[in-house]
Amino acid sequence: MKARSSGFVLAVVVVVLAALGSTTPRAASAATSCASTQWSADFFGGTALAGTPLVSRCDAAVAFDWGVGSPAAGVPADQFSARWTRTDTFNAGSYTFTATGDDGLRIKVDGMTVVDGWHDQAATTYTGTTTLTAGAHTVVVEYYEAYGNASMSASYGPAAAAGAAPPPRPPPPERTCSATPTCRPARRPRPASSTAAGASGPSRQRCRPTCRRAPRVVPGG
Repeated sequence: MKARSSGFVLAVVVVVLAALGSTTPRAASAATSCASTQWSADFFGGTALAGTPLVSRCDAAVAFDWGVGSPAAGVPADQFSARWTRTDTFNAGSYTFTATGDDGLRIKVDGMTVVDGWHDQAATTYTGTTTLTAGAHTVVVEYYEAYGNASMSASYGPAAAAGAAPPPRPPPPERTCSATPTCRPARRPRPASSTAAGASGPSRQRCRPTCRRAPRVVPGG
């Protein structure tokens, strides 16, 4: 009888432990499966990205302006942090990563920090450029909110070609001239010594084509 009681108690303990384990929150990387085009997002209490995530979800983009509100139910409006993770396929080349946030932010690629603005601040934009090999690379965006307004956005794309030639300057505007010249009296009178005494010489005139400058055309205007 005693052995039976012990076995019954042991079975109850096992069931209780299993139930407790099934309700324990897990990180998004283990519990949330996101599409390849989405970001796996974890939101934490506090600014250190520590502990068990309060919320785990999939985001189509990192582009948020929460103002003075909370980013999600169960997350405080202040003193929280977030991490977005995505593995993307890149062509070989140089890429620019851009982040704008209020407060702290940073972007890591394969564990290497390429954008770093990890401090309290109003909304500020940072950029960083790195060269990637062809294939899959993991991009991690990290953020924390201290107090007040909260916003965070991040993006990346191919860097502009180094040493690219500036766009050519537009040609000077052309002049259009009329067939009939415009004549004006000369500024200086003809000297008296060059004419007969008591007689006035013919009035000298300057004749020039009448030209007008065509309006300047601004490319893309």
